[in-house]
Amino acid sequence: MISQKSGATIFMTGSPARPHVPGATTIGAAFGAIENLTGNLAFEAIGQVALSNFLKVPATVKDTANAAVLIASDRARMMTGTVVNASTGALD
Repeated sequence: MISQKSGATIFMTGSPARPHVPGATTIGAAFGAIENLTGNLAFEAIGQVALSNFLKVPATVKDTANAAVLIASDRARMMTGTVVNASTGALD
């Protein structure tokens, strides 16, 4: 792929990556990680982090740290089993 300057990488996962089904915690997490990796690789290959979100700026390390502090605080005590999107509104 490097010498050709083109090609495709294909990742495949099973259905437990999204739905919540009994007994699929470990494999669901693994499939979810693969899907996340796939999305991030595709996003980086496009190279438009700042242009592909609603705020038109990439999230900083400080932004991510602030989100983590909020999530770990008492202010977020009602959040359980929640995915927090701190991507500045990145489009899928």
